[in-house]
Amino acid sequence: MVYHGYILVDISVLCSLWCWKMMTDPPLFEVQLPYAVIAAVTVVAVYILDVVDLSIDDLEEDNVRFERSKR
Repeated sequence: MVYHGYILVDISVLCSLWCWKMMTDPPLFEVQLPYAVIAAVTVVAVYILDVVDLSIDDLEEDNVRFERSKR
């Protein structure tokens, strides 16, 4: 879990820096702030959902192993 915590912090910082860069020094095309924030939050949310899904899969596998060991 510590690994996923570090990765989550890393992704959050990178997305925040990207939003800040889009506001202060926009590229040739303009990205409006709400769209930049939505993109950054979506990236972080998808990572969190993936970690939760992996945790649920691990719990289900542990439960199957436990049930098999009881036999």
